[in-house]
Amino acid sequence: MNKAPGAREILVRRYGLWSVPPLLERIEREANVTVVWNAILTIGSLRRVLGPSQHLWPAIRVLTKALSPGGEPYRRVFAALALGEFYGPDLVRVGPASREGTDEGARAASNALAKGQDALKELLKDSDAPTQIAATLALGKMGGVEAASRLREFLGGKGVLAPGVAHLEPRLARLLATGLLQSDDDGAFATAAKDDNTRVRQCAALAISTWAVGQTLGEGTELPARAAARAAEYELILDPVRNTAIKDGRDGAEAIFARASLVALNRQSSVWTIVYTLATTPSSEAVTAIAATQALLFSPPQTAARRQLAEVIGRPKSGLQRDPAVVAGALVIAGGDGTVAGVRACREFLGNKGKDPRGRADWDVRFHAIVGLCRSLETGTIEKAARGDALEAISEARASLFPVDVGVKSFRTTFDEALSRSVVAGLTSDPEQRLAARTSQRLAGSFVDPDAMASNDLIDLVLDRLNDQVWLLFGLDSVKPAAGPGAAGGPRQPNRDDEPQRFLMGWLSREPYLTRVDLHQARGATPAPPAVSRDAATEIDR
Repeated sequence: MNKAPGAREILVRRYGLWSVPPLLERIEREANVTVVWNAILTIGSLRRVLGPSQHLWPAIRVLTKALSPGGEPYRRVFAALALGEFYGPDLVRVGPASREGTDEGARAASNALAKGQDALKELLKDSDAPTQIAATLALGKMGGVEAASRLREFLGGKGVLAPGVAHLEPRLARLLATGLLQSDDDGAFATAAKDDNTRVRQCAALAISTWAVGQTLGEGTELPARAAARAAEYELILDPVRNTAIKDGRDGAEAIFARASLVALNRQSSVWTIVYTLATTPSSEAVTAIAATQALLFSPPQTAARRQLAEVIGRPKSGLQRDPAVVAGALVIAGGDGTVAGVRACREFLGNKGKDPRGRADWDVRFHAIVGLCRSLETGTIEKAARGDALEAISEARASLFPVDVGVKSFRTTFDEALSRSVVAGLTSDPEQRLAARTSQRLAGSFVDPDAMASNDLIDLVLDRLNDQVWLLFGLDSVKPAAGPGAAGGPRQPNRDDEPQRFLMGWLSREPYLTRVDLHQARGATPAPPAVSRDAATEIDR
């Protein structure tokens, strides 16, 4: 089973759409349940990686059939999640201008997707909690009026938090899906933010962040004036002074992140002072300090809190050193702003591999310092007085970064390729030269960033927090190891418990379920080309 994710990647990356017919045959006819699980998840990966294709149209019917009641429940769970990768009935083709496949085939696929959404709505009534969660998340991921109306029809005016289920997690999934669908029609978020349960308050705040990102992108359903008014209402309900239900733990962390995500809509710039205090105060809980630091990553460049963070990061008693993730985010900000103080702070870490927090070959706060410096060297926003210091810091990093085995792709190998001595020498000799575009992006993509502190924007951060919740909704944080110790020191024994959850972990570890596309109304569809006048069309033909 531990080879399944790698084998799936080979099917997707090397064989691609040629894999579809045998995979569908296995889903429909294979008796081995683990083979069926893998085939379903591979179809989901194919749609994720390769996008709309006529060769994937037959999979819609097969996945919908797999949603039928009865039999092994995780077959339905995986089929629902995979069907969510197909989005709505309008997206069987990449856009209105596409001519892939026949029109008849496209209509049939579109009708099949509509039936799939109806089947997902029926699964919301299932007695199995993971099945309900998967169906709810799939509808939220699909987006569009059709998915929102199906969720609304299921709730029947009872509200997102209406009991009706024996488990809490399906209700939490409804909150997150409502945020993705931009459809808080019944004021569920405000109600949930006052709930007695910490996780309900936490997911309510995250749903508000998701809604705020959609509105900020111009993808939401609210008119600007109404969105601003609603954002002001949410700000009040997320303030722990006004809403005493919000505590200092997980819900407080999500609340402060949500308040920061609302700033673009409600113009409450004073929130950044609160965010800075929570990020730097030693008494703040780790989850709160991390959330506040993530929020500061997308604060406006002129925010005083960003400069203050760069000035205190190197101080031994600044309060930042208690959590490496907070230091990592502070270094990204310090290097990315390119101030004299910020660059100096990055150099203190890059010039001393013994400085706490100390790193490893696979993750180190020094990675974030380098990513930040590269961003300011790419854009040319680095202060002239700090440029020399930044290049010296990058040179010193060759000694402070941990070495890796030859041939192993890592941050260190990417660093040596992208920031070779010749590249640094060229930047040093020409003060006007900028670092090659996307260098920071290459570096950020070469390591696993546990708290998304190297994110480019708010979308990535919200997605990181959403996908953490997806993991928790399915209980993947408490899955037992695949093998345990044998009796009396004998060989390790395989553990058959939690087997479907481990399959899901293998899929989600490589491909988090929610993506940037899922925060857009169009869900990745290519817009129709502009209309061409008859005269222009004739000229084009000529």
